[in-house]
Amino acid sequence: MNAPFVLRFGAVLLATVCAGGCLSPPQTFVGGLPSRILSPEGIGETIEEPTPVEMPTEGATPDTAPVETVDEFPTGEPLTLDEAIATGLRLNPLLQVARADIERTLAGEKITFSSFLPLAGGTVREIVSATELQGVSGSSLPTVVDFGGAGSASFLLAEARAEWTVFRFGEAINRYRESLTQTDIARLRYKRAQQTVIFDVSLAYFRFVQSEALFIVAENTVRRARAQLQLASNLLGQGVVDRESVLRAELSLAESLQQRVRAETEKEIALAGLNRSMGVNASTSIAIVPAASLVDLPWTLKESLELAVANRPELGVAIEGIRAAGYTEAAIRARFLPKIVVAGEGFLISGENVQSEEILVGGINLDWKFYEGGRRTGRLRQQRAEIERVAALARQMADAIGFEVNESYHRIDDARQRLVLASSAVRLATENLRVVDNKFAQGDATPTDIVDAETALTRSQQQEVVARFDHYAAIAHLVFATGIDPSMLAANGMFCENGEPTSGAQGRILLVEAGTEPTSGSVGAGSDRPWDPWVEEEPSILPVGQRPIEQVTRNESGQETGDDRLR
Repeated sequence: MNAPFVLRFGAVLLATVCAGGCLSPPQTFVGGLPSRILSPEGIGETIEEPTPVEMPTEGATPDTAPVETVDEFPTGEPLTLDEAIATGLRLNPLLQVARADIERTLAGEKITFSSFLPLAGGTVREIVSATELQGVSGSSLPTVVDFGGAGSASFLLAEARAEWTVFRFGEAINRYRESLTQTDIARLRYKRAQQTVIFDVSLAYFRFVQSEALFIVAENTVRRARAQLQLASNLLGQGVVDRESVLRAELSLAESLQQRVRAETEKEIALAGLNRSMGVNASTSIAIVPAASLVDLPWTLKESLELAVANRPELGVAIEGIRAAGYTEAAIRARFLPKIVVAGEGFLISGENVQSEEILVGGINLDWKFYEGGRRTGRLRQQRAEIERVAALARQMADAIGFEVNESYHRIDDARQRLVLASSAVRLATENLRVVDNKFAQGDATPTDIVDAETALTRSQQQEVVARFDHYAAIAHLVFATGIDPSMLAANGMFCENGEPTSGAQGRILLVEAGTEPTSGSVGAGSDRPWDPWVEEEPSILPVGQRPIEQVTRNESGQETGDDRLR
């Protein structure tokens, strides 16, 4: 077996393999996606995985890896807010997208770095001709190879070539710097994506706890309304009250039932939102236990703004984006200058009725395009406009960050004041209901008076719940707006339980099997008392920069000795 035959056979085999690869486009698998949507108890029963979707492509590449399925989420185990955040950081698709962006930019670095390295390739051709052939020209250098034969010929022509662009006047180095900057930007965006997941999980958790508390308020309201309707009906049968009192009690019960329906719906929606923020199936059921209280905010507005400047990754993204645009402009400018290329070629001719020979040539090329019809100047102008756009977006982002910090800071102050006032209103409404009950027992009040007192109590309780969890959400938003590590909250004593700073978990939530009723929505394990959000001690929260709010007290003559307004 001679060498030309081996080369010919290898060339044919290589062409066959490449053609087979081109006929097999890659496939993108979507397995596991239904499990992210379906209720957990319905997964695996009658659901069939969809067939692979063929994606059009140019050329052959390996099959893409299947989409990673959702990790099994443990049920029946207690889960703190910290653990919920950790689950979100592990399963939320937003972070998977950010990690893929980092991988993509790292691949871009490799691509741009390849411009510093030489290129090498070759061609093998089987030539059969019945007429005389003059020769062949090189592809990289102005070379003509004479076959040196006459008449018909059958021979193999092998060509190897290499070229190296040794100097581009800064184009390659600036493209590479731009790719490095894009990787830095991707890493900063990944950091912000982590903060986004933490904020989304925290906010969804607070909304879920709030909806659970509002549902408890609605349940208590329905219970009191039923008792009041029963009382009014009994008194009507005894001839003590008229039909109007019963109708008023029935109306109060109907309104209470509507509030309970709305509260239950909001609880289910908040539950699905919490699951979604963690990256788990939205139909997973959970139960909660009481939240820890909050203490005073450790930073002033000025300090919060300084924290945002030091920690918000978007500022770094903006700076790196301007730098990357500058590198691109420098690379475009370099295209006005020549390129210096070192190239070499080798030829091997072997066959019948030709002169067998081996030829090696080399040289240095100077490639300079003087005129391209305005394409380079247009690209340069376009890039200058891009730099101005990126700089303007950076200023817009800085303004948005300042606004977010101011908004979240003042919302904390707003929620604090509303919480103090709402807590006072709950105590007053509770005392008012007690007084009305006593007057009713003495015959000095009607069932309608009791309904009015209970309505006022329900309204004040709802306002306190909203204010309490608005406070929680505002703190989470300030953490997100400043870009700090949430663990700093515990370090600054923001979260407190039994007088001791916690790790930032406002209580615990418990996952239960889907389709079952929560069994741990109580104060503690084994407790038979439902969670009542009104039995907590009043949190020590004072508005920043404001004097304390004094509660209304009365002396023996009934005159007020305090002021319930901000002084």
